[in-house]
Amino acid sequence: MESKLKEAKLGKKIHHYHRQKAISQQQAADRYGCSLRWWQEVEHGRNITILVLFKVAEVLGVEAWLLLKA
Repeated sequence: MESKLKEAKLGKKIHHYHRQKAISQQQAADRYGCSLRWWQEVEHGRNITILVLFKVAEVLGVEAWLLLKA
């Protein structure tokens, strides 16, 4: 259960940064090279591996550690 909370928190951070950078979910998905639905799943804390985390950070133009920061 704690893992699910951490995943949800990470997804919220990703969502926060895409909004802060004024990038739509579709634009972020296009930059990542994935479907809009997949990107939305990432923003809900699903499908996130360390490789995905680094690529998401690159798409959003932030350091990966910022997405992990509490």
